Amino acid sequence: MSPPQRRWTGIFSVLATTAIGLITNLITSSFTWALALSLAFLVVLSITIIWLESGHPAPPHGPTVTQRAESGGRIESGEIHAKGGASVREEARQFGRISRSKTRADGAQIEKVADSGTIEDQDIEAGP
Repeated sequence: MSPPQRRWTGIFSVLATTAIGLITNLITSSFTWALALSLAFLVVLSITIIWLESGHPAPPHGPTVTQRAESGGRIESGEIHAKGGASVREEARQFGRISRSKTRADGAQIEKVADSGTIEDQDIEAGP
């Protein structure tokens, strides 16, 4: 779920909770079936909003950087600059090699994989 959608979901959740409080006060002063059904509807609406929101994990706030060398792979002499929720992953496997590689990511997702090959002297810049 995107940040604007999360914002609207939060607003609807607060409004539904406020309405629940208001109707609860009205029911306790003078009970009617219409108020009771309205309260039940708003409780179900609030539960639905929470259930829908919980199914979407929040995006990472900070950058994530993962480097992995396995099965004889090597990662050496590189630079990684990540910010703004960027995700950078480097992986060297099966004697693959990543060497003298520079990566700058601002809110972008970058993946470099050397599988039995070589990535050398590569500069990558991604972002707004």
